[in-house]
Parts: sequence; C-alpha cells; structure tokens
Amino acid sequence: MIGLTREADGALRIVWLLGKTGEVTDAGTIAECVAVSPKFTLKILRQLLQGGLVTAQRGKNGGYALAISPSEITVRRIVELIDGPIAINRCQEEDFFCSRMGYDKGSCRFHCLFAAVSARLARDLESVTMDMMLSDEHCPSEFLIPKK
Repeated sequence: MIGLTREADGALRIVWLLGKTGEVTDAGTIAECVAVSPKFTLKILRQLLQGGLVTAQRGKNGGYALAISPSEITVRRIVELIDGPIAINRCQEEDFFCSRMGYDKGSCRFHCLFAAVSARLARDLESVTMDMMLSDEHCPSEFLIPKK
C-alpha cells in the first residue's frame, strides 16, 4: 500500500484541529481530540514547531497554536515536513541505486511513470490548503474524483 505515515496523518489532523479551535490548546487535549497517544502527539508537535507551523506557549495556560494562517498551510507542506518529499516509490530518491538500471533511472519506464505520478500528487496536495479543510462541507466537491 502506498500511503501517508501515521505521523503525517496525525500532523494533518493536529493542524486541522488547531485551525478549527483557533486558540492555544494543550497537548493532552490535542492528543484526545485527534485520537493519538500523548507521547506521539508531542513528537509530532515538536516537528510542527521546528517547521514553523505551530507556536508553543509555556505555563499554566500554555499549549500550541497555529503560527500562520490556515490559508497559508498546504497539505503538501505538512506531509513533506513530516515524511519528506512526495514519492510513490523509493526509486524516486536521488541517491537510490536501482538493481536493474543503476543510477541511470531516467531510461526506466517505471521510474518515469512513478516520477510523473508523484509530481501530480504533489501538485494536488499543494492545491489544498488547511482553510479548505476547515470548510463546513463534509467532502468538498473539489476533492471528488469525477465518475467515468
């Protein structure tokens, strides 16, 4: 299966929650609301903090809040912050040595296909901002795949 790591999924949900509340929220509440363990939540929050997406406030009323507007945060930015560049196959990694093609991956049809699909996926995720995800619509029409 090709998919997001649990960590990237958690990060998306944490950023969504912080955008929804619009206020400083403690890590325990965040963990409970996104159904992720407190320890895992703190790990994700550290990465989001280092990536400049959230801020942290210490003290009695401390917690975490978005550092920038949800309209400035794309799904791609969150996913790549946590998981690295979007690639559907490890051969997309620059330093990957292919047992069939060596480092001349450009002549491999599968490498070319996977590169094109990865680029389209990255563009699609770049086009979705967190404010779009905060919409009241259950599944916004722009996310639906047209039926054939």
